[in-house]
Amino acid sequence: MNRFSKYSFYSLLLFITACGSSNELADSNIADAYQENSAEIEFEYQLFHSSADSSRLYFKINTSNLLYARRGDKSSQAAVIAEVSLANTTEPLKIIRVVDTDEKKLAKTLIASADFMLQAGKKYDLEVTLTDENRGRSKKVSLIADKVDLSNRQNYLLSLPDRDIPIFTDRVKPNEVYNLIFNSEIKDQIYVRFYNRAFPMPPPPFVFYQPNPFEYEADSTTTIPVNGYNEVKIRTGFSGFYHFHAEEENRKGKTIFVSESEFPEVKTTEHLLEPLRYLVAGREYDQIAEAPDIKLELENTWIKWAGSKERARKSIKAYYKRVENANQLFSSHVEGWKSDRGLVFIVYGKPNKVYRTDKVETWIYGEENNPLSITFHFVKVINPFTDNDYRLNREEFYKPSWYRSVNAWRDGRIY
Repeated sequence: MNRFSKYSFYSLLLFITACGSSNELADSNIADAYQENSAEIEFEYQLFHSSADSSRLYFKINTSNLLYARRGDKSSQAAVIAEVSLANTTEPLKIIRVVDTDEKKLAKTLIASADFMLQAGKKYDLEVTLTDENRGRSKKVSLIADKVDLSNRQNYLLSLPDRDIPIFTDRVKPNEVYNLIFNSEIKDQIYVRFYNRAFPMPPPPFVFYQPNPFEYEADSTTTIPVNGYNEVKIRTGFSGFYHFHAEEENRKGKTIFVSESEFPEVKTTEHLLEPLRYLVAGREYDQIAEAPDIKLELENTWIKWAGSKERARKSIKAYYKRVENANQLFSSHVEGWKSDRGLVFIVYGKPNKVYRTDKVETWIYGEENNPLSITFHFVKVINPFTDNDYRLNREEFYKPSWYRSVNAWRDGRIY
């Protein structure tokens, strides 16, 4: 990756204050990806194409589930082997070993990267395997490296100022400075579109509806001259999202979404109130929203449902923990709790099994192939702003299970 001692500085200030094909199941169950206490290796990754023939894969590894062990007279160590390969090949593109030495075995985050060669002009199917060396347990993910042109979001990388460490999310904080690094083949300028949109929450899974088409005309636009550099500093505003792209008429590119500082956590009264819409009817919701003390009214509602303060406390903790997890897992152009997968995750809980293909994500509650189990199919949406947008195939037969789940919450039972 080319680095430069000088940067172009552009402040992207925000002036608006209003807010297919095959459905065949994958071979393995990936439900652990949505479990809080999974024993699998926990890691995130960011793929960045730094030049016409060079790419870099960044890893963020959580050490909580790694096994620390002594070897001879050495200190206690955890080690992860990361292997990047082309699908259906035996020769890896890159293998790296990430080591943490810590006698106290404290949970922490390890950042590593692997550089490898991929020529421009086509897409590559990659397999990334991380193995806990001491435990012998592995986790594999598949991804597509898109080097067809310079429009793909993988040609951009967002990092903290003056640090070569990427941010492993598209959700950023307001009024902050970040580095935007881009493929060295981008020679002319970068176009920036700003959008300030309010998106509605989804209806229950048995309600059929057609979302309004997205209006691609931006609220404001600007350009960033490159001038021979491959990095600029940007400053975010207070809401909305920014879309960076190298070709004026091409909708592909890198998007960053500005969220409130506490996101994905739920802390404000507004953020406590809004997700409750999944459990309350319109008039009941309005009564809570219009109460002189909304927070007190919320607490009293949960106590009424649960029958005691202690049971209410447990229900509140469980419900809003799911909201926060949905924000972490399912955020796209909307906050995760507002997505279709977030809707189901919050009300029904974690699925027993999850299967994913490149087009569909299938969630199963209960035993597979049992007629009493419930299955949800989420279809991936082509979205120029995010790769994490899925739409639920809504069905009338979800109605009984939906009301059973909602009524359980309203009876003080964590569903």
